[in-house]
Amino acid sequence: MNLFAPTTHPPPLPLFSPSLPPTLIRTPQQAIQSACHRWPALAETVRDAAAFVDNHALFSHPATPQIVAWCQKESLTHPGITTYHRLTPTRTGFACTCPDWPPESRAGPGDGQYCPHILAWLLTVYLRQPLSVFPFSACELWQATLTALQGEMLKGAYTFWLEGTVAVPETSTPLVLTIHVPNRLTQEWLAEHIYPTIHRALCKQAGYRMDVTFVISR
Repeated sequence: MNLFAPTTHPPPLPLFSPSLPPTLIRTPQQAIQSACHRWPALAETVRDAAAFVDNHALFSHPATPQIVAWCQKESLTHPGITTYHRLTPTRTGFACTCPDWPPESRAGPGDGQYCPHILAWLLTVYLRQPLSVFPFSACELWQATLTALQGEMLKGAYTFWLEGTVAVPETSTPLVLTIHVPNRLTQEWLAEHIYPTIHRALCKQAGYRMDVTFVISR
């Protein structure tokens, strides 16, 4: 029996569903205790997942409806650097781009392939909490990057190569920003000559590592 709120994606497996009516268990603490009691092998992963939920580290993005959620995590090897992992539905459950998925051993209901990010999303859905929203749009992020680049580049070079370029929200994602440029010459010059400068400014404005790609306006 599925006690999670319905979604447009395949319904989450009843990992946090208690044996009691759902109206009696809707707090994070009760849901976590229930899951740890029913699936002891997942207890540590469940607690890690709860930390993501507490930190509101799950995001939705309008340009990527095929992705269930984006999970924000600070890099363990590069302190201060944030990364995002993608959760997508599969035929048997969910997949994640994090290094913890797929797990070395299976545990829990369904396909038994859970990482902290997948469990965080399942807990969020069970508790009927909304996902967080990214703090900036693609257009806002590119405009902030352009402003930063104005202070780094010669005025003539900035005006000739970057002025008039715009972000494309429809094809941009939290990991890749798509930028419209007027012609192939501009596309090739930006990619071959000042990509490192643009990339550094973009990552600084975003607060985490992401890529940028240049496409020709049609």
